[in-house]
Amino acid sequence: MELEPRLFAEHLLAGDDVAALLYVQKALEHFSHTDVYEHVMTPAMYHVGDLWEQNKITVAEEHLATGVCDFVLAQIDHRDPPAAEAPRVLLCCLEGEEHYLGLKMAASIFRRYGWHVRFLGPTLPLEHVLKDAAQFQPQVIGLSGALAYRIPQLKASVETLKAETNADIIISGRTALIYDLGAQVGYAAATIASLEALENWLEDGNEGTANATI
Repeated sequence: MELEPRLFAEHLLAGDDVAALLYVQKALEHFSHTDVYEHVMTPAMYHVGDLWEQNKITVAEEHLATGVCDFVLAQIDHRDPPAAEAPRVLLCCLEGEEHYLGLKMAASIFRRYGWHVRFLGPTLPLEHVLKDAAQFQPQVIGLSGALAYRIPQLKASVETLKAETNADIIISGRTALIYDLGAQVGYAAATIASLEALENWLEDGNEGTANATI
């Protein structure tokens, strides 16, 4: 089977949640969850975003595609309960950041590796991240910002989290794929440039390693 993100994107834009789910379930018979996230769902949503930027689809159609993709992701997510002593990760998007699907895929990968996951979704003010982290006590905090203009905000958030928590910080999002975030954030966090890189990071046991670009 050949992975076809454009075909999946067509199902998303048509609002055909049944066809989208069946396509992904078929793909999972041949590929891993991470492969499907990285090579089907992520490029499909990038394509949808590009179409919106080019005014080839409406905001409503972009929201429809996001909703269908979210539905599919929820259906295939791994939900076995982690061990009580398993490490903890808190994942959230920067305040104002609405693009959350990539981080939700990252949450799924953490679950598959047996972590306790606290996924707080899009656009969360930093003060609430700190409050939740104080309660949850994660070993790792993951931040996502999809757009380049959020880099200063991302840097300030990393600095605050490093000062106020004991967690290692990882940063992700489309900016991590395009820009050298390690240099711009000051290497205070591990930069995860892809979901495959996240899986490698987990397999290598680097959950306690910051100050790295992966």
